[in-house]
Amino acid sequence: DENFLIAGESYGGYLARGVLNRMPEWVDGMFLLCPTIIAEHKKRNVPAHTVLVPDPALLSALSKGDADEFESMAVVQNAEIWQRYEKEIFSGVKLADVPFLEKLRSENFLFSFDVDALKEEYKKPVLFLLGKQDDSVGYKDAWDILNNYPRAAFAVLDRAGHNLQLEQVELFNALTNEWLDRVEEMS
Repeated sequence: DENFLIAGESYGGYLARGVLNRMPEWVDGMFLLCPTIIAEHKKRNVPAHTVLVPDPALLSALSKGDADEFESMAVVQNAEIWQRYEKEIFSGVKLADVPFLEKLRSENFLFSFDVDALKEEYKKPVLFLLGKQDDSVGYKDAWDILNNYPRAAFAVLDRAGHNLQLEQVELFNALTNEWLDRVEEMS
């Protein structure tokens, strides 16, 4: 019986908007990190994959599989980002139940309602953090739902892909803390 904050990254951003749609009075703030806006990948407005800061020496030191995985996701490649990627993201990818995820994507990926058809504008603090080079969900589609959130900060960061929190640590921390400050002001 308490209000809460909600945060979602990637598909979690879609899920967070679904929760907000159904129970906005309980949500005191929402943070969307590289959120899925359009569920069907082919319909998304995404840039081509780009590596802005390559590190061939790092890639050559990794196994072929690790190098391919990292290179397919990283916009900025360096040892520190690789270590965090391996620990925080790739470790989960390796454990994933692929058949389950494929079934989820094909059968149960979407809510039965439009998550962005809010009954009214959501007037509490929201943060959209998007990567300019995010070739997974992009950043342009998020602009189309911004009018739902009059208290939203919307930042598209250069030198950042779908793992923005690894590639733009200082800006991620600063903008997240600013959002938390705005939420606290409303308490």
